[in-house]
Amino acid sequence: AASPRRDLGVLAVGDATAAAARAVGFNAVQSAGGNVEDLARLAIAVLRPANGALFHAAGSAIAGDLSGRLEAAGFSVRRAVLYRAETATALTAETRAALASGAVDVVALFSPRTAKTFASLAIAAGLRDSCAKAAMLALSPAVIDAAASLPWRARATAAEPNEAALLVALDRVAAPPSPPPPKPAAAPTAKPTNIVAIG
Repeated sequence: AASPRRDLGVLAVGDATAAAARAVGFNAVQSAGGNVEDLARLAIAVLRPANGALFHAAGSAIAGDLSGRLEAAGFSVRRAVLYRAETATALTAETRAALASGAVDVVALFSPRTAKTFASLAIAAGLRDSCAKAAMLALSPAVIDAAASLPWRARATAAEPNEAALLVALDRVAAPPSPPPPKPAAAPTAKPTNIVAIG
């Protein structure tokens, strides 16, 4: 929305961001399918510093040092904050009720910042023990660590920081636990046999 130009190439950190870029009219879009390190590797592989500066459309809170990685590879990077993420100060009434009643099966957390915020808000709302009824689905091990203060029923991390891997991990935590194998039937107790020997 900040510019009518759609002729620029777009490198997106993940598939959802790439889809959003295509939805607003960008045609030359590539997804790094991962995190900031994957995006830096993609940019270094497909772009040339001599072709001009790179524009980093960013939020107010950024993960990793994309500019530093690209500048070390010889690129000039211009970053502009185009959106701001405001930290929640409380869980909604609906979320509190769902957690308290055990209606939440899986809590999906995508960044260490949101995981830490969720954990602190759940504890402040007196819902720490309620989280033991839910599984945590995390985009990375750092996300798991950030919400480790909660007693989750199970924890699953995406093998790679992308949507496809997250869905595979969701299958692991959402599947109902396997029932224990049936116990073998007890062998019938044999009646004692009286033997009479006749010589």
